Amino acid sequence: TTINVISAPDLTPTGLAVSSSGPILSGGNISITWNDVNAGTVDTAGAFYDRVLIVNTNTGEILMNSTVLYDPAVSGNGPIPPGRSHARSTTFQLPDGTRSVGTLLVSVALDTFNQLPEYNASGTAKANNAATTTAVSTIAAYPDLQVINLGVQPIILNSGTNLTVQWQDTHS
Repeated sequence: TTINVISAPDLTPTGLAVSSSGPILSGGNISITWNDVNAGTVDTAGAFYDRVLIVNTNTGEILMNSTVLYDPAVSGNGPIPPGRSHARSTTFQLPDGTRSVGTLLVSVALDTFNQLPEYNASGTAKANNAATTTAVSTIAAYPDLQVINLGVQPIILNSGTNLTVQWQDTHS
């Protein structure tokens, strides 16, 4: 009987969350946080990228598709040992207006470019690299300017007469 033991990291995301300093509103900033957990048998070796994707499920529009580098050489990082995790985060400003209103599907895929070899006994080391969550964004209060008291002077115009247009803006 031959037993092959493969030692490799196995990255899995946990704790994916979306937050804001107040309600999640169009045009506002959101924070996306998650943990890169190494469920493998050896330290992660080398840099890798996590992909963050935000899709408005009401419209199907991709609002964000970005990668976040994990570089173990950066101070405070280092290799992620087995059974340990590293907190990750990114921020994103939602588009103004209705483009970002509705249910937002936020997903994170660890080691998106397959830079690290991964292995686990069940053979799911690459299949367990993603997590999703949802958040609901509503429309922010935008100015609703209206013109009132529109007037033209003089009321009767002749060729060559200067014209003055007056109005007031109001926010309703």
